[in-house]
Amino acid sequence: MTIGEDGKSQLVTKVSENAELAKLWKKSDWNEYFIIARGNHIQHYINGYQMIDVTDNDPKNRMMDGILALQLHAGGPMVVEFKDLRLKQY
Repeated sequence: MTIGEDGKSQLVTKVSENAELAKLWKKSDWNEYFIIARGNHIQHYINGYQMIDVTDNDPKNRMMDGILALQLHAGGPMVVEFKDLRLKQY
């Protein structure tokens, strides 16, 4: 996906079909996340497979620095655990 200078997003290509990607998620086990954020380009992998590839060309609304946060989405009762966190700066 590319986000233009006007803030509008455009799908360039799909990395895979949603149903195929959903099969990679381990519901009752550890999942491995790998995120590469270099400048305005972000790539997100889960269990070794690319899920997201975004280039943000919107200088008005994008953030080029900030905090690192681990997020829990709203919903019913759930347990979220994190382990082996590593941060590597280039």
